[in-house]
Amino acid sequence: MASNRLTRSRLLVMGAGFVALTAAGVLWAVTANDLGPSDLALVGELSGGWLGLIAGGVLTLYLTDIWRYQVYGWLVGRRVSFLHGLEASVACDFFSWITPGAAFGAPAAAYTLTRRGLPVEDAAIIAFGKSMVGSAVLIVLFFACLLSDLCPPLPAAITYLLLWGTGIIALLLLLPWAAVARRVWADALIERWRRGLEVRPSRRARWARAALNTLEAAIGRLDSLKMGRGLRLLAAVGVHLPFFAVFAGILCAACLALGAPSGSSAMALSVVYLGFLYVAPTPGAAGLSEITAVTFFGSQLGASGAVAVVLFFRAVTLYLHLVVGLIYLGLVGMEGLITRGRADAAGENGDRI
Repeated sequence: MASNRLTRSRLLVMGAGFVALTAAGVLWAVTANDLGPSDLALVGELSGGWLGLIAGGVLTLYLTDIWRYQVYGWLVGRRVSFLHGLEASVACDFFSWITPGAAFGAPAAAYTLTRRGLPVEDAAIIAFGKSMVGSAVLIVLFFACLLSDLCPPLPAAITYLLLWGTGIIALLLLLPWAAVARRVWADALIERWRRGLEVRPSRRARWARAALNTLEAAIGRLDSLKMGRGLRLLAAVGVHLPFFAVFAGILCAACLALGAPSGSSAMALSVVYLGFLYVAPTPGAAGLSEITAVTFFGSQLGASGAVAVVLFFRAVTLYLHLVVGLIYLGLVGMEGLITRGRADAAGENGDRI
């Protein structure tokens, strides 16, 4: 009973933090741009055609995410049913958006797959492999769009921050991929570092050992996917493209519905904004996504349109994911998801991320 109360308290703290950051971001965006309720009511003027297209995109987003779990199940020789993929998608979305760095998202998905009968290690490979490869694909798309002529120019300071921040994330993602290509050398190097840290009982040494455990687990799970070349590699990478196309497409459609002048520019900007949401340091980019609405979309839609489109986009994707996740947690319980998520995110026992 005490453990259940503790996990509920953690969920409440994470949820309260997300709500507080979001409220602060919305308040700042509204007051800084001198907006009123009528300015944000622009989305109420969307035609039925646009709303239907966006609603279809929201549904398709779930379908393409389920497909990602099914493809990664195929890569490890396991079948992931439609309902089990949906459950993993709902759990991953919920915990990704309320935890910094989406730390609990993949562990929650792995736990749901384990509950449905998959071996623990296979479930972890599916969930973490999908997350890692998907992040890498998004970062490639992000750089391609940000540096292309299609993307409207952003303020220099924002561009530099995006390039540096995303570049660091890209480097961190590149390490496990490079290590898989040179597995024997990487394993020997990690073991050498681990032996060197054993004689240093400091807090920094403990953090370094945890980082090594996380890196070693990531290398092992990527290697276990056996993507290699040809069809398996194409499936592992290509399955993410429909998902991100739909995700960015929802935002692009909302921009066009509110008067954005160019579909190609709106799509490129939507991909860049989506990349920003994934690498922002706050949970689900709460606060930062609202504060930067005009920075990203002001040149296309004006201040009122930019804030309105960002709030609308987050309502039909991220906020909706949270509502669906809360319903899911109410049905299946949250204790196992949270405790397993904490263990996996902390890299306990050296075999979890």
